[in-house]
Order: sequence, then C-alpha cells, then structure tokens
Amino acid sequence: MIKYPNGGPTIKVDKNNSNSTTNRKNMGMSLEKDIELSSKYFMDHNLAIFYKKPTPVHVYKVSPTKSHLITEAYFEKKSTTDYNGLYRQRYIDFECKETKTKTLPLDRLSRHQVEHLFRVKQLGGIAFFVVRFNTLDETYVFDISHVIEYLKNNTKQAFSYDYIKTNGFLIRKSYSPRLELLKALDEAYFKDEIKEKQI
Repeated sequence: MIKYPNGGPTIKVDKNNSNSTTNRKNMGMSLEKDIELSSKYFMDHNLAIFYKKPTPVHVYKVSPTKSHLITEAYFEKKSTTDYNGLYRQRYIDFECKETKTKTLPLDRLSRHQVEHLFRVKQLGGIAFFVVRFNTLDETYVFDISHVIEYLKNNTKQAFSYDYIKTNGFLIRKSYSPRLELLKALDEAYFKDEIKEKQI
C-alpha cells in the first residue's frame, strides 16, 4: 500500500500485475489513473482544473425494483476527448493514448478526436495528446499541430517514438503530483509568457 503525504487516496499495489497481461481494452487506464491523481493535486492546490469527460450514455431500461439500477444502456454518441480544463487562463483539451511498442499507430487516433482537437486549437485553445510509451516508461505532451502536419506529409501508418520525442514535451514523473504535466505545458505553451513576467 502507498500512502500519499498530501492526504490523497491510499493505493494498493498489485505486485503480480504485469504489462504483458494488460489487454488493449484496458490500455490507457494506468495513464488515466496518473492523470486523475495529478489533476486532484492541481485542483487541491488551485493550480489548474482538469476534468475527465463522461461518456454520453442513453439509459434504456432500469430495474423495476431498484430505480437506481440500470439494466440496459448504450453509448449515445462517440465522446470527443478524455479531459478538458483550464490552466493559466487558457482552455485545455486533451486525449490520453498508451502504447506497448515504440510506435503509436494512426488507427489509435480516432478521426473525430483529431478533428475536435484541431477545432479547439483553431479557436485559441490548447489541444494535444498525452502519449505514453509503456516499455520506455516515458510520457509526452504531443500537440495536435504535429498530428495534422504528419497526416498531411507522411504515408507511414504510425508515429515513431523518435518523432514524438522530437516534437513533443516530456512529462516527468514525481512523487506528488504523479505527473509534472503543468511543467510540460509551461515548456510547450507558456515559455514566453513566463519569461515576460520574470523581466
């Protein structure tokens, strides 16, 4: 068990859990857990707000005896991205992706997610993918503009690790917050603004 000094939730560590047994359905969950813990830290310290977007679900049937028990439901429509929020007075929108190889296949990026993030960027928001390479234990902020540029100019069916490393910004791990996402965002989007304030 891990107890966080900032009063965060206690987490049980499963020593028998290995990446080799992680199926594709659950990929992204460990990254999302790290984002959730980090987001809670940022909100608790009034640094930023990031919310996990709920998946739109249409309830079809509920239990006749327990009104709070849903017996049948279906996804109403595709959700856009995983998270949105505010940081340094800017709107933030991003999607989490994990891969167990040294590439991120293009088919892992849904067209509607790419279009949504591109629209956010066009309207002045900050839009990106958070990409984790599980085998390397590295996580990057990867701006939507590099995704669009790649789709226009490449015929390859995957982003290489080198491409994302070169064009992205490393999100370092720490004890609390779990991921130094805000430092990566500062480096990627707010460098000039921070320099101006220091002068």
